[in-house]
Amino acid sequence: MSNLNKYGTNIENWVCGCPYYLTNRFMICKHLIYLKGPVNPSFFDTIKRNNQYPFLIFDKTPICESHNQIINNENNNSNICSDHETNDTNMDMFDNLIDITQQVLDLLKEQKKSRNINWVQGVEQNFNQIKTMVNEVNQYKRRKTMPRTWKDHNHNTRFLK
Repeated sequence: MSNLNKYGTNIENWVCGCPYYLTNRFMICKHLIYLKGPVNPSFFDTIKRNNQYPFLIFDKTPICESHNQIINNENNNSNICSDHETNDTNMDMFDNLIDITQQVLDLLKEQKKSRNINWVQGVEQNFNQIKTMVNEVNQYKRRKTMPRTWKDHNHNTRFLK
């Protein structure tokens, strides 16, 4: 038990100060396992990972009841859990972003056609985050090796398929 106190292991917040925990992408270490003790396998269906503290969220509703609930989405051939099926709200988000991007593209073409240099210089800074996102995604796609851990990802590449 002295090692547990030494590393500041806290089972309620699921944190540990040991070096293994701090570098493990699954946010787990032997100290936490020891303190948690035996668990029912369904326990792992109720855990959600988070990028910020708290790193693990214990939820009463299971993420997936079983692997049998994974279905094949015919539109994009990706596997999704039936508990989190793509709903209209999520698809509306895509449609909204595509619509806004199309409007911006039309505006850029219109201003280019009229050779409005002052306008483009004024709004160029608005595109810096988009440029960064595109560069990071392109760099991620050109990588020669598989990402080793979440440390090899960022918010623009973490969930790419």
